[in-house]
Amino acid sequence: IHQSSPKIVIDHFDLPNYERAIRYLADAKEEMEFTNAGKEHATVIMSNIFRTSKANVQVFAGGLKGDVSKGSYITELSEYLNKGNFLTVILEATPTTDTEAITLIKQHARLSPQRVKLLVADPKTLGLVKIDGSYIHFTVADGRMFRIETDTINYTAFANFNDPETSSKLQKTFGALEKTATVLN
Repeated sequence: IHQSSPKIVIDHFDLPNYERAIRYLADAKEEMEFTNAGKEHATVIMSNIFRTSKANVQVFAGGLKGDVSKGSYITELSEYLNKGNFLTVILEATPTTDTEAITLIKQHARLSPQRVKLLVADPKTLGLVKIDGSYIHFTVADGRMFRIETDTINYTAFANFNDPETSSKLQKTFGALEKTATVLN
């Protein structure tokens, strides 16, 4: 899936400096791979993906349980959806409860099902989302930016705001997952 871009390790930054660094990379559309350590960093990256995306975001996630999908994530997701952009979310499994993020996505999907989709993956296709034998979660947006969560327990990941080649590969994987996914009502 992934070719390496120039890398910077910034996951040791305190949260305010991490937020500033990510905002700069997102706004500048830097072709620079960077790291993410933990839930708070994941929230910062996802918020910036929603904030800077102009057309289409595709998310393959565990369950949007609120560990990452909270605060600025919800704010930016809501603003992104209110602009009329496209969003497709595929969850690894059917959630046991509707979280704030799931409720928001469902509301938009009911209003505009051609634009916003909330799906559940077919368990038989989950083998498509493994790197080195471990399951991953990922987001890809506008054909150029992505976040790949390589440790879904600790939320560690790497991301890039301008890597069309890796983004294209992720879009193909997402398309394969989407073909057999079912709608979550």
